[in-house]
Amino acid sequence: MKTKFTQIVKIKKQKVDKVELELTKINNKISDTDKNILNTNKAIKSHSTPTSGNFSQIKLYQDNLNSYLYELKMLKEKLNLYKSEKNKIDVQLKEANLDYEKMKYIENVEVQKILKEAKIKEENELNEISIMLHNNKG
Repeated sequence: MKTKFTQIVKIKKQKVDKVELELTKINNKISDTDKNILNTNKAIKSHSTPTSGNFSQIKLYQDNLNSYLYELKMLKEKLNLYKSEKNKIDVQLKEANLDYEKMKYIENVEVQKILKEAKIKEENELNEISIMLHNNKG
C-alpha cells in the first residue's frame, strides 16, 4: 500500500544500498592491499643476500631491498588509509540504516492508520446499510 512516505522509504533504501556498495568496494581494496603486502613480504624474504661478489652486486641487492621496503611502507600507509575510510563508511551505513528503519516504521504506522480508517468506514457503511434494510422491512 502506498503512502506519502513510500517514496521517502524508497530513497532511504537506495541510500543504504549505495553505502553498502561503497563498503564492498573499500573491503575489496583492503583485501587487495593485504595480498600485495603479503606478496611484497614474500619477495623480501625470497631475496637472498649476496655472500660474495663485488661492490656493485651488493649495492644492487641493497637498492632492490630498499625498493621493496619502500613499497611495503607505501602499501601499509594505503592500508591504513583504506581502513580509516572503511570506518567512516561503517558510520555512514549505520546512519543510513537508522534513517531507513525510521522511515519504514513511520510508513508502517501510516499504513496501519489508513487500514484502521478504512475498517471504521466500512463498519459505518455496513451499519447504515443494516439500518436502511431494517427501516425498509418495517
